Parts: sequence; structure tokens; C-alpha cells
Amino acid sequence: MESLVNRYLRAAVVFASCAILSSCAGLNHPTGTIEQKFAATGVWAVTASPGGACCDSLGNAFDLYYPTNLGANGFKHPILTWGNGTNGAPGDYATFLRHMAS
Repeated sequence: MESLVNRYLRAAVVFASCAILSSCAGLNHPTGTIEQKFAATGVWAVTASPGGACCDSLGNAFDLYYPTNLGANGFKHPILTWGNGTNGAPGDYATFLRHMAS
């Protein structure tokens, strides 16, 4: 059976890790001049539907980012697909995907 000291030590490590991680800026928070330029929003308002467009033929959920007034005034918006291949979480790319949709 695990000792009480080990339980408290493990709880302290988890608590400290959570405190450190919550104080960090988001993984996709633009800080440099170039990054801020490409994180700026465009002329179109964006609707985001993270995980709300369920599901593909295999049952996988996906996120949609698109201009809110899609096709307004006959404008033909391009389609962009993004497939993350780095094991990152989809939320890590929300700034980029909003930028592209705007």
C-alpha cells in the first residue's frame, strides 16, 4: 500500500504542475511582429464549431472554421483543409484557423 507521504508528494507535484501550466501563455499565442501580423483577423467574421461537426464516416469529430456570411454577395470563398500531423491538439491551431477563415 502506498504510504501517506508518497500520496501527499504526488498530489503536490500534480498541483505544482497545474499551477505552472496555467500561468503559461497559450501554445499558439502570437508574440512576435510577424506572428502578430498573421494572427490578425481579416475582413470576414468567423464562425467556429470546434468538435461540433460530428462526424465523418469513421465517427471522427472535426472542427469547422468558416466565414459567418459564407457566400455573401456571391463571393466564392476558397476551401482550406488542415490536417495536423504533429500530435498537437486542435485548439493549438485555433488562432491560425480563425485567421485563415477570416
